[in-house]
Amino acid sequence: MCDEGTRALKETLRTHPPAEAVEPSLALLTGGVFIRVALQARPATENFIEDLVDRVLSSSGVDGPS
Repeated sequence: MCDEGTRALKETLRTHPPAEAVEPSLALLTGGVFIRVALQARPATENFIEDLVDRVLSSSGVDGPS
């Protein structure tokens, strides 16, 4: 399941940031969710995920999902 989810995220990311930003973006997304859920014991709400995605895409030079 994890590999399938990672592949799906990579494919999604390939449509937004430059190719060289895919791996760092994936690390930021998965790391952000891991820290929130596993270490902080807080839910990854829809608002949290949307904010995280916006921040990651912005950091890679993309304004956000189209």
